[in-house]
Amino acid sequence: MPDTTRRFALANRSRALRSNANALMDRLEDNGLKSMVRVSVLHPLDDIDGLFLGDPDNRPSMPVNEDMWLTNVEFVLALAEREYQRLEKTIAEYGGPKNVRTVG
Repeated sequence: MPDTTRRFALANRSRALRSNANALMDRLEDNGLKSMVRVSVLHPLDDIDGLFLGDPDNRPSMPVNEDMWLTNVEFVLALAEREYQRLEKTIAEYGGPKNVRTVG
């Protein structure tokens, strides 16, 4: 049986993080940092939204595994949230989104 309350809460967290990450991307000047945001935040969110929270009929799993899928969403989402916070902190420490640059 689908856990719609948990699924809805996770989808809202994912949506909020995606909105924040996209807003940060719009403010960034440096392509290296944009790539970091894309790979460490947006790509995991793509997996969450498309695979874990997407259409259950397209998942390689049975409905009985709903709890396992949502637990994986929580894990991946927590990693993406921590990475976003780490990048945001680093960007602020090194001059803000308009001034920070990657090297190499």
